[in-house]
Amino acid sequence: MGSNNSDWGTTTGGGSFAESALITINAEANTGYHFVNWTENGTVVSTNAEYEITVTENRNLIANFAINTYTVNVAANTTNGGTVGGGGTYNHGQNVTVFAIVNSGYNFINWTEDGVQVSDANPYIFAAEADRVIVGNFAINTYTITVSSNNNDWGTATGGGTFNVGTAITVEAVANSGYHFVNWTENGSIVYSLPEYSFTVSADRNLVANFAINTYTITVSSNNNGWGTATGGGTFNHGTEITVEAVANTGYYFVNWTENGIQVSIDPLYSFEVISNRNLVANFSEIAPTYYTVTVIAEGQGEVEIVGYSGISAEIAEGNSVTVKATADSEWSFEKWTDEDGVVVHSLPVYTFTVSKDIVLTAHFTEVGIRDNILSNIVLYPNPFKNEINISNPAVVKSVQITNTTGQKVKSVTFDGKSISTEDLANGVYFVVIESVEGSKAVYKMVKK
Repeated sequence: MGSNNSDWGTTTGGGSFAESALITINAEANTGYHFVNWTENGTVVSTNAEYEITVTENRNLIANFAINTYTVNVAANTTNGGTVGGGGTYNHGQNVTVFAIVNSGYNFINWTEDGVQVSDANPYIFAAEADRVIVGNFAINTYTITVSSNNNDWGTATGGGTFNVGTAITVEAVANSGYHFVNWTENGSIVYSLPEYSFTVSADRNLVANFAINTYTITVSSNNNGWGTATGGGTFNHGTEITVEAVANTGYYFVNWTENGIQVSIDPLYSFEVISNRNLVANFSEIAPTYYTVTVIAEGQGEVEIVGYSGISAEIAEGNSVTVKATADSEWSFEKWTDEDGVVVHSLPVYTFTVSKDIVLTAHFTEVGIRDNILSNIVLYPNPFKNEINISNPAVVKSVQITNTTGQKVKSVTFDGKSISTEDLANGVYFVVIESVEGSKAVYKMVKK
């Protein structure tokens, strides 16, 4: 007895035996092989590896062995991830190569058998030693989208995270107050210019939302450049504290600052925090001039005038120059100009001065020759007066005229020698002009109380 291939298996139990002896022969396959049957002269006599026979004659039995064959099945955990190959039927010890072809957007993980990893190589090569069911595992690619701000005080970036390949996502940049979004950059290159950036995930990305501080223009102007100036405007960063200034020209004054016609400050130095564009107007107005009354009267025979004005009294603005002129009548000569207090202010008939107060100027004329003025000894009393004025030596008086400090005539009488009633006059300063019967005049300053 023997084996069809001594490398495949061995036999035991053969030998010389007495007739009718009951014996058992054994066939034992080597590793990787299996027992097929017993044959005798090519005829199968048993399929049992342990074959019991009764000896009746000489016999030549052959134990037949065959190499083991194994089935290797391969499958993918998902058809989306890729395909696998290399499965089939293999003899024991034959090298088996299984492989995975990965689809775009996926990656190969490993080979598992009954849920246990057997290899992470691709391809996976092994010797066939048993039937096997091997699963090729694929996973969809995941990518990390990192978003950040170029300055966290200026704005925030959201929408980053880990995403499957092919996922449509939107990252968003939100500027803080006083700042604005500029663009998205990646590795220093601009990739998008709007704050909401939508794209399909296909790789790891590191996106930076860039913000910048707002700058604003502060425009300042004057409502009239001849009246005053406005300064302090310009371009400033958000949050800057600035002061604009309005300076009035001579003869004008600052009124207020306005914006779109609405008052925002009455202080010529206007301080505020810059948070937007502004158009500020400094408003100025002309200072109303102060007017004073200039009055001229004559004492004696002559004419007086305020040059350029009609009448003996004029309202003239403060600071203006004015000229008064005295012209003596025939046989009279000009002597001097005096003010209401009797102080001599000029000795020539033409007197030019700057107006700074109410003033009453008297031009004094004297008669040429030896004749005295008959009014030189006239006295008006009482002074101050109340309800009447009396005149000494009334026989020489022809008429009486009373004016106020503005030169306005408030009373005029043809003198009859009696007291002059002043009940209708208000309290104040008056000038009483006395005309004599011979035509000479004298002026007296009197006060009613």
